[in-house]
Amino acid sequence: MSEEKYPGRNDRIRDVCRCAGFLPNLHLFADSHPSMIALVAAGQGVGLMPNEGAALPHSQVVFMTLHHPIYYGRSTAAWRKETPTKSLEKYLQILFENGEASV
Repeated sequence: MSEEKYPGRNDRIRDVCRCAGFLPNLHLFADSHPSMIALVAAGQGVGLMPNEGAALPHSQVVFMTLHHPIYYGRSTAAWRKETPTKSLEKYLQILFENGEASV
C-alpha cells in the first residue's frame, strides 16, 4: 500500500517477511484495497490485506486467509465529545472488558 496513505505498513510487512527468511520486492503501491486487488488481477504480484478485503471479490483473484503468524496493528477509536451515545458507551465497555482497549 502507499506509504503516504498507510505510513509504516510496508515496514511491518518487510519485518514479518524478514522474520520468515526472505525479503519482499515491494515496487508497486496501491492507494486502496480495490486498487490492490486490480493490480493482483493484472498479474502484478500478490497483496496482503485485512480479511475484509475478501468482500471485494474479483473473478481473477483468489483470497486465502492467513493464520500463523498473525500480525496485529494498533487501532485508535475516535468520536465527537459532544455526541456520546448509548451504543458508543456499550462498544467502549466491550473493548475494555475484553482487554482490547486502554486509556
